[in-house]
Amino acid sequence: MTDQHHDELEQLLLKMDQGELSDAEMRRLGEMIQEEPTVLERYLDHVEAESMLKDSFGAFPNAEAISQLVNLPPVKSLAPAKESVRGWSDHHFVAASLVAVFCLVAVGYLIGTQTGRENVPSDKNVANQLDELPATDIQPTLKENGPTALPGVTLCQITHRTQADLRVRKHDSFSQVSTDDLSAGDYYFDEGNLELLYESGAKMILQSPAQFRLISSKHLFLEKGRINVLCPTQQSRGFIVETPSSLAKDLGTEFAVEVAADKVKQDEFHVFTGKVSLRPKLSPYQLSLSQGEATRLDHATSTPAGIDVDLKRFIRSLSSPSSAYRELILKHNPSVYYEMTDKGDGLTLYNEIEDQYHAKVVQSRQPNNHWAPGFNGGTSLHLDGMISRTYAVVPDYPKAPGNELTVTAWIYAESRPCWGSIAKNWGHKDDPKLRGEFHFGLYRVSGNLEASINDQTDREVFAIEPTPLPLHQWHHVALVVDDHHLSLYRNGELVAQSECEGLNGNPEIKPLAIGTKLGNHSLKPAVNNNSFWDGRIDHLAIIHQSLTAEEIKQLHTTGRASMDRRDSFAQSQ
Repeated sequence: MTDQHHDELEQLLLKMDQGELSDAEMRRLGEMIQEEPTVLERYLDHVEAESMLKDSFGAFPNAEAISQLVNLPPVKSLAPAKESVRGWSDHHFVAASLVAVFCLVAVGYLIGTQTGRENVPSDKNVANQLDELPATDIQPTLKENGPTALPGVTLCQITHRTQADLRVRKHDSFSQVSTDDLSAGDYYFDEGNLELLYESGAKMILQSPAQFRLISSKHLFLEKGRINVLCPTQQSRGFIVETPSSLAKDLGTEFAVEVAADKVKQDEFHVFTGKVSLRPKLSPYQLSLSQGEATRLDHATSTPAGIDVDLKRFIRSLSSPSSAYRELILKHNPSVYYEMTDKGDGLTLYNEIEDQYHAKVVQSRQPNNHWAPGFNGGTSLHLDGMISRTYAVVPDYPKAPGNELTVTAWIYAESRPCWGSIAKNWGHKDDPKLRGEFHFGLYRVSGNLEASINDQTDREVFAIEPTPLPLHQWHHVALVVDDHHLSLYRNGELVAQSECEGLNGNPEIKPLAIGTKLGNHSLKPAVNNNSFWDGRIDHLAIIHQSLTAEEIKQLHTTGRASMDRRDSFAQSQ
């Protein structure tokens, strides 16, 4: 950096601290960072000094300079970085402290007044007010002209979009994004999932609702939502995900971030493989997170607090990483098989056996992201019980021609709703004529796994596990009907069995409901106050034969073995 550029930079940083940086000067600062990588290092040093002084003296209620980083244009090349985030030496801190004490009253006043003037109230709803900037109390300040990146330059591409009505800020309003090529800007979407691919090979999966800013080919600001980051190539190494509290720099890894910006206002960082260097904005702590480690930082102080890594919250792949379980299911010739893969329009559960009998997802109330991580690393159908009353329905599907039937699935429960439904072909009210092929879910308010059928004597036969279904974990479940028994399995073990006289469901009850029970001759739920599943359902299959106990155990064993290796890592800790 030349002496002339050094003096110019210091003047710009001083104006930034005083809240007097104009749009033209902001653009000039961006140009300097693009031209000279050492300017970025100096800028980060300046931000860190402000952070530590706030922590030590309490004089900066909401320092504007801390969040200005996200207004900078794309960085052409980052300065060579050390493998871990360096800390502050004593002479850095003393020098910065002397300058800050000298300007304490004036700078503190100016920063405080600018912050109060430019913060957007946090209670503004993006979905209802598209002309407002998506907001949290601590958000990066955005000038009226938006990010200063080169206009029109593609930073990444959308490679997967499910129900994601992506919108981008254009001056004072938001407009729908119709292209898959994304440039620098502010974006948000309220439903579905979005996958972004950078030319470097970096891949991001965002889960709704999400608000984010694309800054450069190696820098993304996440204001709200969940993101999974995969940097598998040398070129993608060093990708930065910024949040209101911190900057997370990839060191050749896969990690996930969640920003909760509505009430709790905190960020979480979870490292699945490799390492991530984490630089908090408002505290002196510098962290290096490795595989299996996670931390949480609040927006007010950026103080880290260690937490357990969560392998079930973030979608890390949009397809099942292992085909072993699928192949085993297909060997049993199912009549229908719903793998719960997030594809197509996002509202269809595709039958993998033939191009018919697909299920349609129905949302009774407010929108809900009905895709979540699956049992083996892909996606699953996510239902949230009474909150949105979401379910799926197949108007008709092939019924068993005789007395043999197997229904199997992987399930995950967040709670145990009254009569919570996995899948049912059943009518409403206690009448043999209203009993279809099977009833599979939870029993009454007890939360015990149950299955029931109507046998050849028109008797309703139940098989009920004696204990409530354990929550917050994946289970392989199956009901099996033969000439003499209704058997219920969980995780490869027989948990209940009742005698029966074959199978005698009313074939006039045609629909298959997933996640609820339907009314008589209706595609709508039978009641509005129970039966909705709260959790996830994955790999639902209906087979017109009675699988043996050994075959059920094999399904569970194969599925458990094909679970994503990240789950296996968690279980070994």
